[in-house]
Amino acid sequence: MIESYVSEAMNLDRYKEDMDKLTSHRQELDRPQGEVDQCQRQKQDTQKALAHLERFCHQVSKGLTSLTFDERQQLLRLVTERITVENGVARTDTVIPPGQDNFRNRYPEPLEEPA
Repeated sequence: MIESYVSEAMNLDRYKEDMDKLTSHRQELDRPQGEVDQCQRQKQDTQKALAHLERFCHQVSKGLTSLTFDERQQLLRLVTERITVENGVARTDTVIPPGQDNFRNRYPEPLEEPA
């Protein structure tokens, strides 16, 4: 096509029109690839999140028996986002810390003043 334009076998308007069609067609072809790439990224993110959740559950279950009652309460406070009761059914929404370093109380309790 470029050769046709350069050799003056095609006028500028026709060249622009054909180039616009080619650009549009290229974008249509690129769109599914972008969707596939996005699906692959989502799959990888999901796999990483699942692996993190499995590690978290393993760590918690490993140490749960050695915790005191107060420590178990603190653990529940760390992972509980909210508790709602609807029609006599309790629902607990939890949050799994995003990383081992982030395992801390999101809503720290006030410290008692020293006597």
